[in-house]
Amino acid sequence: MSFDPKSILITAASIDELMRSNYQAAIGQKDSSDRAGLRLAAWCRSASSGDWGLFFTRLKRDGLSLETVIQKFSEVAAHANSQQPAWYIDAQWIYTALTGPYSCSDGFLTDKNAQPFEQLFYALVQTAESKVKAITSDNARVLFNDHAAKDLRVGLLKLLTELYGPLLYSKFVALLKKHSIDGKLPASAESKGHTHYDALIEQLRASELATIFADKPVLLRLTATITRQWIDTTAELINRLATDIDTIKASLTKSAAEVRVQAVGGDLSDPHNFGHSVQIITFEDNSKVVYKPKDLGLDIAWYELIQQFNASKPPVELKPVKTISCSDYGWTEFIPHTACDSEQDVALFYRRSGAWLAIFHLLASSDMHFENILAHGAHPVPIDLEMILQASTPEAEQSTAKTEAHMVTNQRVANSVLMVGMLPSYTKSPNNKVFDAGGLNAVKSTAPIGSWRSINTDGMRWMQAPNDSTEIPNVPHIGGQYAQLGDYLTEFIEGFEQYSLFLLKQRDAIGTTNILNPFRKKPVRKVIRNTRFYYMLLQRLKDHRQMGDGITWSAQADFLARLADWDSAVDLIWPLQAAERLALVNLNVPHFVSPSDEDRLSAITGHCTKTNAIPGLQRATLRFDEWCEAEIAHQVEIIRVSTSFVSTSDTSDSNRYIFSRKLKQAVKPFDDVALLEELSYIVSDIQRYGTVRNESAAWLGLDWLGDSEVGQLVTIGPDLYNGAGGIALFLSAYSRHTNDPASRELAIKAIAATRQQITQPSALRWVRSLGIGGASGLGSVVYLLTQIAIFLDDSAILADATTASNLFTNEVIASDRSLDIIGGSAGAILGLLALYRKTQAPSVLAKAIACGDHLLRTPRTGEVGQRCWIGIGMGDHCLTGFSHGAAGFAFALSALASASGRKDFAQAADECSAFETSCYNALQLNWPDLRSASQTSSWPSQWCHGAVGIGLARVAHTKTDSSGLSNVLNDISNAVKNTTANWPQPADTLCCGTLGSIELLGEAGRLLKDPALSDLSDQRLAQIIINRQESGSYSWAGGTSLPFNLGLFRGLSGVGYTILRKLDRTLPNVLLWE
Repeated sequence: MSFDPKSILITAASIDELMRSNYQAAIGQKDSSDRAGLRLAAWCRSASSGDWGLFFTRLKRDGLSLETVIQKFSEVAAHANSQQPAWYIDAQWIYTALTGPYSCSDGFLTDKNAQPFEQLFYALVQTAESKVKAITSDNARVLFNDHAAKDLRVGLLKLLTELYGPLLYSKFVALLKKHSIDGKLPASAESKGHTHYDALIEQLRASELATIFADKPVLLRLTATITRQWIDTTAELINRLATDIDTIKASLTKSAAEVRVQAVGGDLSDPHNFGHSVQIITFEDNSKVVYKPKDLGLDIAWYELIQQFNASKPPVELKPVKTISCSDYGWTEFIPHTACDSEQDVALFYRRSGAWLAIFHLLASSDMHFENILAHGAHPVPIDLEMILQASTPEAEQSTAKTEAHMVTNQRVANSVLMVGMLPSYTKSPNNKVFDAGGLNAVKSTAPIGSWRSINTDGMRWMQAPNDSTEIPNVPHIGGQYAQLGDYLTEFIEGFEQYSLFLLKQRDAIGTTNILNPFRKKPVRKVIRNTRFYYMLLQRLKDHRQMGDGITWSAQADFLARLADWDSAVDLIWPLQAAERLALVNLNVPHFVSPSDEDRLSAITGHCTKTNAIPGLQRATLRFDEWCEAEIAHQVEIIRVSTSFVSTSDTSDSNRYIFSRKLKQAVKPFDDVALLEELSYIVSDIQRYGTVRNESAAWLGLDWLGDSEVGQLVTIGPDLYNGAGGIALFLSAYSRHTNDPASRELAIKAIAATRQQITQPSALRWVRSLGIGGASGLGSVVYLLTQIAIFLDDSAILADATTASNLFTNEVIASDRSLDIIGGSAGAILGLLALYRKTQAPSVLAKAIACGDHLLRTPRTGEVGQRCWIGIGMGDHCLTGFSHGAAGFAFALSALASASGRKDFAQAADECSAFETSCYNALQLNWPDLRSASQTSSWPSQWCHGAVGIGLARVAHTKTDSSGLSNVLNDISNAVKNTTANWPQPADTLCCGTLGSIELLGEAGRLLKDPALSDLSDQRLAQIIINRQESGSYSWAGGTSLPFNLGLFRGLSGVGYTILRKLDRTLPNVLLWE
C-alpha cells in the first residue's frame, strides 16, 4: 500500500488541533458525513459516557458549536500558510529513516540491554543522535563515555520499542504460526536462530511499515512526538551537565576532574512537560548525582530549614538532601537504600519518621507516599518535596445547603495529618484487592511482571513472570529483614509528639514568619487528579488499535471531561483541561504548578487559572500560628486510629476465629427502660461526632473499604453498609420509636446530599464510582431511602428512592463485575425489591429483573446443578456465605423469582444452594470460608462468612418459598447450634460480630417458636451492653475500641438498630433487606 507521510497532517490531527484556525472545513461527500457522525459519537462516548445533553454542555464550555464540529469532522484541510505542527515536520524525516537503507557500527549496538525489534529503529536513533550532536558542543558530549552514550541511545530505543512492541509482536506471532507445522505458536525453546525475525524486520522496512502507517497514522505521529522529546531533553541534559560539572563535583560527588559519566538511568519519574523526567547520573568512580528538570528553589529552602532545626537541639536529627538549584532545573545528592546497623537504628528510624510527619503536616504537605521516602540506614529521607505547601482545593469544596456539612468535614480531613500521605492509606485496586500506599508501609507488589525472553530471535516471547523482588526501599531493614510499622508505633507516635513540641518552641522562639519566609514565591506542584487515572488514559492512547484516526484517538483524552464539575455553574479548573489533553496526546503526565503564596495554577504550555484557593504558604502560616498542645493531642488521636490496623511481625490470621473474649456470664435481659437508656447513649455519641450545617449532616468516621479488615478516617460516604445512609436509617427508626424530632431532623440532613446527588447531571458518574451493590452501592441507596421514607412516613423521600432506582441504566448494570450482595447485582436486586414491595411499580421490578439477567448472562463456576458466581477480586473458586458467596446469590435470586415468577431465577438460586450444601462440614456445624488461597479452611461464624449469614438466608427463604423446607430447617438448626457454641465474636457488629449472632438467634427463635433461643438472643445483647458500660466502649474489628466507628453494619449505628429491633419487632431486618 502506498503511503504519503504528508497525509498525517490531516489523518493524525487531534480534535483540539482541528478546532483551531489552522484547519478549515472542506466540502465533503456523503461518506464524509457518515464518518463525521461516527467520530462525533465516539467523542460523546468518551467525554460524557454517551450522554448527549451533557456532551453539548461540554462543547459549550469550550465555545464550540455542533455545526462547526460536524463540518470539521466531515472533511478538513490545513490552511496553506498556517504553521505546521512539530510532530508533522519530524514525521517526514522519521519516515525516511524507518523505511530507507541503514547501517550501524558495532559501538552502536545495545549488547546486554537489547530491546525487542530494535534493529527496525537503528537508522532513526542514529539520525536522532545526529540532531542531538548538532545542538550540543564537543566539550559537553565528551563528558559522556561510550557506555553513557549507549545508555542515552537505549533510552530512545526503549521508548520506541515500548510503543511498537504490542503491534510488532502480534505480527511476529502471526509469522511464526504461519510457518509452524500445526499453525500454532511454537514453544520458545523450539524456535532456533533468527530467520523469521530477520525476515519480519526486512519486510517491515521494505513495505509493511508503509501499510501500518496508512492504517494507523497516529502511530507515526507518536513516533515523531517521543523522538523529538528525546532529542530536546537529551541535548538539554548534556548541555546542562557541562555547565554545572565543576559545581557538581565540588558540592556533591567530590569526583576528580577527569572522571566522566559512566551511566545514565531513567524511569525514575513520570514524563512531564514534553518528555522531561528525573535521571540518575553515575560517574566512572561510581559516585552518583540526581538530575531533576524542574525548579529546585523549594528544595533549597527546605534544606536550609531542616539544617536550622538540626542546629537547635531537636529531639532527633534529620537528614535533608543536598541540592544545587539552577534555572528551572537542578542536581541533588543520590541517596542509596541502605541497611540499619541495629535494632536501635530501626527504632530511631520510626522516631524520625514521626518527626517528619510533624514537619510535613505543619508545612501543609501531601503525597508523601511510599515512593517519595527512602530508607537510608536509620534515616527516613524525603526525596521528592514538590508536594509541600499545598494550596486548598476550592474546586472540590463548592457546596450547597445540602452538602455544606460534607465540605466542612472534608476540610477537617484536609487539615489533618491524614493528608500528608505517610500514614496508612488504604485503597482498592481494580481487581478489588486492598493495599496500603502510605509512606511507611512495606509496599511489595505481587503483580506479575511482563518481560521479553530470547529477544530478537525466533524464540522471542512476551512472558508474565512472578515479581520476586525483595527490596522495599522505603522501609528499614537489618540484613534484608524488613521492619514493620506495627512493631514501632510507640516510637513513631512519640517521635511525632516530641518533635511537635520542639516545633512549638521554635515557633515561639523565632516566629512563624522567620521560619516560612524563605518559601515565599517558590513554585509548588499541584496534582489535580490521581496519577493512576492519567496512566489509564495513557495506556488507551498508546493502544495501536486506537490509532486509525486522529479524531477518535484523541477523543480518549477527553475522558477527562467526565470528571468535570457539571453540577456547578463554574468549574474552577476547567481551563486546565486543554493543558491536560495536550500533555496526554504527547504521552506525558499533566503537570501543574502554583506559587507558594498565590492562588494561580498554571502549566508550562501557558494554560492558567485562578482558583480562589488558600495558598499553601498561608495554610502553613495558619498551622504554625495555631499549633498548641491541644492540637498536637488531637492529631495524635488521629494517628492512633489510623495506625490501628497495621501489621506487626507476629500478626497472624490463625487465631482470628477463636472465640476467647471474656464477657460477664449469667446476665438477665435488659428491660425496655434500660435498652432505651443505652439507645440514648448511642444516639448522643453519633450526634457528637457529626457535623451539621444548614440542611446537611456528615461524619468523620472509619471507612472499611467495603467489608475489608482495615479502616481509615474519611468523610464517610452515602451507603447503607458503613455510610451516612446507614446512620440515617438507624436515626429515622429511632425517631419513629421514640418520636424524637432531633433524630428525625438529623436523619433527613444525613441523606440530603444523596438526595441532591441523584438529580444532578453527574449522577451517573457518581453511580459508576459507587457501584450498584445492596450494601455499598446504588442498591443500598434505594433500600435506605425506601426504609427511611417508611419510618418517617415521607412521600418525598420515597419519590427520591424511585429517582435513585432510575439510575440503574443498562450500561450501569452491564458494567457490574462485583456481582455479589455487598457490591454487585445480587445486592442491587434486594434494594430494588424493597422499593417494589412498597410501590408495586413495574419499572422498579424491571430494573431488578435486569440485574438478575445480568447475573444469568455472566459465566458461573462449577458443574451444572452446583454452580455459582465469583465476583471480581474474590479468588478463583466459588465462595460460601452471604456477603460474597452462594447464600447471598441464592437469597437474592429466590426473592426475584418470587416477585417476577421466573423459573430461571429460581433454578439459578437452587444451583447456588446446592453448591453451598456440598461444602457443609458436619463436624464443624458450619460452611467453610473459602477465600483463603491456602489448603486450610477457616470457619467463621458471622453474617458475612459462615453459619450466621447462611442461617439468616435460610430463615428468609422460608418467608417466600416453602419448597425443600425440611432441608432449609435443618440448615437453620445447624447454624443455630454453631452460633450458640461460637460466642462471643471479637467485634460488636452486625456484619462480622456479635450482633449478627444475636439477630440469627432472634429470627430462629421466632420462626421455630423456640422461646429459649429468643431469650438467649436477649441475654447476649445484655452481655455486650454491660461490657460497653464497664469498659467504656463497644468492641470493633480486631477487638479494638476505636472512636469514629459509627456505621450500620460495622459500627455504633448497628448496635443501636439491634437494640431497637428488641423494642420493636416490626422493624425490618437490614441484614436481609426486609
